[in-house]
Amino acid sequence: MKRRKRGRGFEDNGFAEWGGYMEAKKTKLQDQFKIEAAREPQTDSTRIFDGVAIFVNGYSVPSADELKLLMMKHGGVYHHYFRNGKTTHIIATNLPDTKVKQLKHMNVVKPDWIVESIAAGRLLDFRQYLLYSHQSKTQPKLMFKPVSEPSTSSTSNAPDMHEDFDQETDTPSTTDRTIQSFEESEHIDPVKTPSQFDQNHKEIGNQIKPVTECKDSLTTVKTGIHSIKTASEAGFLTEFYNNSRLHHISTMGASFKQYVNSLREKCTGVFPGMERLKALKQNQPANVVQQCDTFRKYEKVVMHIDMDCFFVSVGLRNRPELKGFPVAVTHAKASAENSSSHRTGVDRKAEFDLYKTRREEKVKGKYQQDGPNNDVKPWSDWVEAVSENDSMSEIASCNYEARKYGLKNGMFLGQALKLCPNLKTIPYDFNGYKEVAYCLYDTIASYTVDIEAVSCDEMFVDCTNLLNITGTSSPQQLASLLRTEIKDKTGCPCSTGFGSNRLQARLATKRAKPDGQYYLEPADVHTFMSDIKVSDLPGVGRSTSYKLSTMGIQTCLDLQQVPLSKLQAEFGVKSGEALYKHCRGEDTKKLVFGQVRKSVSAEVNYGIRFQNQSEADTFLEELSREVHNRLQEVNMKTRVVTLKLMIKAKDAPAESAKFLGHGVCDQISRSSPLQIATSDLDSIIREVKILESTTECRSYRTAGYWHPADPVGGRKVCETIS
Repeated sequence: MKRRKRGRGFEDNGFAEWGGYMEAKKTKLQDQFKIEAAREPQTDSTRIFDGVAIFVNGYSVPSADELKLLMMKHGGVYHHYFRNGKTTHIIATNLPDTKVKQLKHMNVVKPDWIVESIAAGRLLDFRQYLLYSHQSKTQPKLMFKPVSEPSTSSTSNAPDMHEDFDQETDTPSTTDRTIQSFEESEHIDPVKTPSQFDQNHKEIGNQIKPVTECKDSLTTVKTGIHSIKTASEAGFLTEFYNNSRLHHISTMGASFKQYVNSLREKCTGVFPGMERLKALKQNQPANVVQQCDTFRKYEKVVMHIDMDCFFVSVGLRNRPELKGFPVAVTHAKASAENSSSHRTGVDRKAEFDLYKTRREEKVKGKYQQDGPNNDVKPWSDWVEAVSENDSMSEIASCNYEARKYGLKNGMFLGQALKLCPNLKTIPYDFNGYKEVAYCLYDTIASYTVDIEAVSCDEMFVDCTNLLNITGTSSPQQLASLLRTEIKDKTGCPCSTGFGSNRLQARLATKRAKPDGQYYLEPADVHTFMSDIKVSDLPGVGRSTSYKLSTMGIQTCLDLQQVPLSKLQAEFGVKSGEALYKHCRGEDTKKLVFGQVRKSVSAEVNYGIRFQNQSEADTFLEELSREVHNRLQEVNMKTRVVTLKLMIKAKDAPAESAKFLGHGVCDQISRSSPLQIATSDLDSIIREVKILESTTECRSYRTAGYWHPADPVGGRKVCETIS
């Protein structure tokens, strides 16, 4: 082929009047689409996508061909190639980071928008289906009450205090026709489809304006039409505890421990469930009863009950269409974008690197050892798995379908969506959790009140007397009856494990999951424990697990080969002895039926942004009042007042990646013993202020955050009083 000489223009190849070959090809494909679309019978009611032109980028469900056919039938335009200025929406299910950055100003929409618009018979607001946005309708959030403004209508939904609220300030461009279709709508009703999880959530359509304001003169952070309070404002603490999901989760455990105490106090000695078990044995055939009578009496049988994927299971009771799909519970929505990078002072990479460095130093510093295995890295992969645009909303619970993709509880949503792009997210249902939890505890209490509550969905039960009195043939038979009854009453599955102590019972439950049961016979303990990972033992966290890995220990069988003296030398007398016994399935800790509360505390690790010392002092008084009220509720007094502070680390970025979060911090704790036990509010406030003054962290306002006068320190971001 003869090369074109430099300086010469392109020769006319016959496509000049069309703008070149590719432009001619695009025009030809578009004409073919119009001809095929004209053959489809259409009416005004079916022309849902009039004025909408889509381009499908990569894999999608429905497929590109199916979406093309849908656009033909419903008045839209399908572009085989992206056409700048003509393509109004890009359809995609998932995009790599490079394309996310390239298309950040485009309308990248999930294909659900098309499917659900057709189901609704009208064009829905595409902003609720943006692939990378904080505006998805599929996940309403726990919210503060909105601050009313003259020009803005109020709504019952406000942003969650623990999530990232900053949103893109650049409004994606679109055609006038598309914008007009939303602006002229008086209301936008949600469509009752599988992806519409909260039927009571109202779309606010064009009222949403993604603008975040954070000025030095204001302590209220505005997001869209909502105002997010900080700790310097009146009423913050009340609304924080009314809406905080972490507060609900933590207090439910204490509530059910107290509930077990009340059940034991009110117990009359009559157990309907136990009577049913006796009647069941009496109604059995004579030959079966005779066999049961030969069974030995049980010396000790402890049962561990744990509801499977509790939050998800409760949420799916009213969403049967999602069963079988990967589902997670979180305040955020199934969107991978996080806009923390748009806020001043945020440096996510620097913050994550600091987290990683600190964790590794902590682990290696705690258990420093030279040897062939000292290159084992401690757990910090989560930092490397989260990129700049990933959502930092945490997954509270995910089902087993999601776990097949590698998802875990506590994982960031952005990381989870990379592993499972089709992940469905559903909101919290605290009323539902309490309803199911009370049903669970009441069901077990109808058999016995020898219960140790662990949390709202987990407990230990001493079944020894229950099995011996009723003559139940085996723990497996009891488990089958209980699990069936619980599932029939609650609609949620649970797993049970039985052993001679609490350790064996918990490990047996782990073997039984999901939705199963397992009885660890005393004769099988040695074989069973051999394959257990040391990380599954109680008290073995990341630091201890890392230390054991440097010693070449991975399983309980490996640990059984280490003498007690060496374990005590490496981990201390008590911890070494615990490891020695636990790896053999031994556990001397008894079940505690009547639990006594040993501490009362109140903690806030969100929204701590003060303008001056006066606001900080006022907040400490409010937090002290919260502790005082909690002491009154449980009729207790305290002999020690403790103040815990989290101070922004010296090398941490100016602002945390989490919106109004605490970021990387140094922790300070101060305690003051009292001569006389008290619950007096003034006494608590006085001691707290004395403790705060001893931290040498008197503060001033700088760039919107509360910084200490000491240049080495940083802002106070968390305060706990107990």
